[in-house]
Amino acid sequence: MDARWTRNVSQQIAEKLNTQLFKSIPGGLVDAGFASLATFCVGVFSASVLDVTLLGAYALYFSAFLMAATIPTQLFFVPAEVWVVSTHTAGRLGVLRHTLRTGTVLALGASALVSLAAVAVPSGIQITWIVALNVTAAACAFLSPIQDHVRRVLHLADQAWGAAFVSLVQVLGVLAGLGLLTLWQVPPPWVPFGVLAFANAASSTVGFGLIAVSSHGPLQTQFSIWELMRSGRWLLLQGLIPAGAGFLCAAVVAQLAGVGALGFAEAARIVGQPVLVLAAGISAATGPLIMAAAARKQQREVERTSRVVLLVTSLVGAAYLCFFGFEHAWNPLPGVVPTAFVIPGLVVAAVIATSMEALTFAPRAELMGAGQQRKLAEVEAIGNVVRTAFACGAVLLRSFALPCGMLALAWIRWLGYRRARRLLYGASVSGAQAASKHRAQT
Repeated sequence: MDARWTRNVSQQIAEKLNTQLFKSIPGGLVDAGFASLATFCVGVFSASVLDVTLLGAYALYFSAFLMAATIPTQLFFVPAEVWVVSTHTAGRLGVLRHTLRTGTVLALGASALVSLAAVAVPSGIQITWIVALNVTAAACAFLSPIQDHVRRVLHLADQAWGAAFVSLVQVLGVLAGLGLLTLWQVPPPWVPFGVLAFANAASSTVGFGLIAVSSHGPLQTQFSIWELMRSGRWLLLQGLIPAGAGFLCAAVVAQLAGVGALGFAEAARIVGQPVLVLAAGISAATGPLIMAAAARKQQREVERTSRVVLLVTSLVGAAYLCFFGFEHAWNPLPGVVPTAFVIPGLVVAAVIATSMEALTFAPRAELMGAGQQRKLAEVEAIGNVVRTAFACGAVLLRSFALPCGMLALAWIRWLGYRRARRLLYGASVSGAQAASKHRAQT
């Protein structure tokens, strides 16, 4: 008995070590980590160099950039990536020849939405600053979704380390750009989005080069652009609701509490971002596995993987809060991003909200895999209405309006996802219980 039990356990461990989870985690972690690190470096630079008023304007444009980039990503690029999974791995890189034409046009058109931030910026901001932020943020909104698409296609073609190299080039481009533009004394408003746009362009070029030298065949079948866009409408709604609400909340806080209050909140949000860096890396590796298991209604497999993700994310969030959430001798961030720690407790609120948001990644992937996009969109709609209500309370909450609204959104997501999961597995669980009861009676 003992020998057989030991052999079975050894086989299970060996199988685990050879699963796609362990094979895909390194490349996915490195890719998502570098991609997030690039944006984090730009954010830290902005929070440490820009005064609080200009930082508030940067926050408005950053939220507008995220909203604009969502449109080509969710409406076209992601549906195309979902479609290409059904083709042979060797031919998946060829999808770029078909997606870039349409995707580039969509990205260029969507980048014009960045100009909405100019309307929301309160008076008192120099027009030259607004022009600089507008031009560079629009360029970034055009290039960023294309670069993300190139990296995801590399992942689909089992070239995770190629995607990681593209992200590494992005980080190096950001660091080089920040150093050079600072050395050349370029006016600060041109730097954050200008550097990020340059890094996206350089890394996309490297990605195209990697794909060009890789051996890949043509796509086995052709797709319809309109079919992809029709299938992406729920994904677009699901992505556009939080992105649009994020921009609306930033604009409301800037108008009600002042652009300075928005600047303090943005600095605190940047300090809390490393929690999402790790969560994004874990999600890049485990999200597809959770989605695949959910599509097959393999509840135990979903729960096993999700449990690991939630445990690691919770521990990282708690550790980060204890070490970086407060001012003490061992915390270097108050010296690097002093603006974030001006208002006591603001960083704590931002880290808690960020950690709670990270905990929703796994259940969201599960519901996406199970085809519950409409339910996800419904949860997003309810949660972001509440989030916007907190922003409307900025007269009293001031800078705390944004992290409190984000925390409320994350909590509503968690509750909504749990309810959707119960409905998803309720029928299968009831059927299994009935079958078990029938066997016991016979």
